[in-house]
Amino acid sequence: MLSHELRNPLAPIRNSLFVLERSPAGGDKARQAQAVIARQVGHLSRLVDDLLDITRISRGKITLSRSRWSCASSCAGRWKITARSSSATTSRSS
Repeated sequence: MLSHELRNPLAPIRNSLFVLERSPAGGDKARQAQAVIARQVGHLSRLVDDLLDITRISRGKITLSRSRWSCASSCAGRWKITARSSSATTSRSS
């Protein structure tokens, strides 16, 4: 299962390299291929980071502890809900 997750981003990277080799530099197809590569490399980086975290946890280098968490209190400071007549709108505060 893990190998499948690591291989998934590689196919679009390989295909984008194929496109880059055959398209003019700076063209639309080249830019799209670069965007695909950047996105997939980001996915791979996050997967590897997660694997490193799991390794640290399993070796006891990081300890996890459980605690209660309230979604409502966490969201209360980030979202402002405004009621207007029969509809409600939300806006994200910064």
